[in-house]
Amino acid sequence: MRRAYQLLSLVLASLLFISCSGKKEVGAKKEEGGSDKVLVSVGSQKITEKTIDELAAINPSIKRQIASPFGKKKLLSDLVEQELMYQAASKAGAANSEMVAKQLEFFKRYVIVPQVYLSEKLESEAKKYYNEHQDEFTKLRLSHIFISFGSNNPSSKPDKGKKGKEAILKKGKGKEEVKAEEQTPRSKEEAIALAASIKSRLEKGEDFAQLAETYSDDKLTSKSGGDLGLASKNEPRLMRRGFGPLLEKAFTLKEGEVFGPIELEKGVSIIKVTEAPRLQPFEDVEEQIKFNIREKVRGDLLSELKKEIQVSYYTEEENKPQGGQGNPESKTAPAQKGDEGNKVTPPAEAYTTPTQTHPAEGKGEGGTGTAVPPKN
Repeated sequence: MRRAYQLLSLVLASLLFISCSGKKEVGAKKEEGGSDKVLVSVGSQKITEKTIDELAAINPSIKRQIASPFGKKKLLSDLVEQELMYQAASKAGAANSEMVAKQLEFFKRYVIVPQVYLSEKLESEAKKYYNEHQDEFTKLRLSHIFISFGSNNPSSKPDKGKKGKEAILKKGKGKEEVKAEEQTPRSKEEAIALAASIKSRLEKGEDFAQLAETYSDDKLTSKSGGDLGLASKNEPRLMRRGFGPLLEKAFTLKEGEVFGPIELEKGVSIIKVTEAPRLQPFEDVEEQIKFNIREKVRGDLLSELKKEIQVSYYTEEENKPQGGQGNPESKTAPAQKGDEGNKVTPPAEAYTTPTQTHPAEGKGEGGTGTAVPPKN
């Protein structure tokens, strides 16, 4: 039943969103002529690509699900099951029952309309955030060769692995001597000297990625040629690793330019800008922005609404407004200034809507969850 209610809410949201927007398609990005491609037919009813796209345009979790062939097949299977039961219910006359009408109104009031309203606010705020924080979405790609020193140095040998050891042994050093060198921490001066040697080799035309794989002490990037990925000026994942100075310098370099060594807290790095800075399109970062700002947008919106619309709570015994202060024995709580009659407005954080949400479904873009009517 839970899956049925979830799909029902998604389908209802899709239909309402279409009627509200006045558009035939809801945010679907399709190739010309591709929106009506039939995926499966259930009797005379056809489920098309457009059906899937309309659901995905409303619910980001659906968009992520259909990104994989397995996820898309699973969603299609669920829709087929619901369509089969819908056709059977319609044939039996249940589609026009009073219970259906009540549940449709319930979903419309407590799920669909609030979700669409919040989604529109979120869309607007996401675009505003993007326009006001373009530095955050202007990114370049860089690589580095990290040479550690002190206790952070995993090995002082110039080469890694079996081949590196064999090269040292050929120079007349015994195995015990090699082992001792590998366990000796590298000093800052040694790290800088090694980095300078690597930089010299780069200037002579040696491959950056190959040298990074051979010499870099950054285990997270060495096997990928030192690639640190796309990064903004204040990329959080790199700032947490102490790579702020690398980012600062990288944004002053041209694509393909190499610089270093740059001293860090735990070592020194040589960097290379592999892709020049560019502003990421809004479409590429839209979902991430919405995820980051969703709770704040929803909280701010509810705070404003509670200032505009009075919310009063009633006791079960008296069915009268309940005051938070005053004499507990009094049948009628004193009215606060500005209230009508005995109505009072509780703190904003006290208000909750009378809906039940599933933990896995209550944190979608709409933020309102999927309401579940009581089981019969």
